Amino acid sequence: MLADDLDAVFVLTPDDAHTEPALFFLQAGVAVFVEKPLAVDLTDCDRVLDTAARSRARLRVGHNLRHPPVLRRMRRLVDDGAIGRVRAVWCRHFVGHGGDHSF
Repeated sequence: MLADDLDAVFVLTPDDAHTEPALFFLQAGVAVFVEKPLAVDLTDCDRVLDTAARSRARLRVGHNLRHPPVLRRMRRLVDDGAIGRVRAVWCRHFVGHGGDHSF
């Protein structure tokens, strides 16, 4: 994958498998988005953070939101062609209740 001159990668593996791909790409200087949690233990979190700092590659951690039923349904509608060809997406997420309403 590194031969493809990547701008960034998303690490969306099971939680216990986030560390190694994140380290690999950060060491190569590729920007990385890791879905929450960054890792399953503090030692691996420190390893990822230290590698990002040393390599100066950008590291982001957040929700990927690919599993909620409403988003899975939206994906099926897109895949089935129900709304035509997608050319752009705009998303505005309102977090006004401490974020707990997202779950």
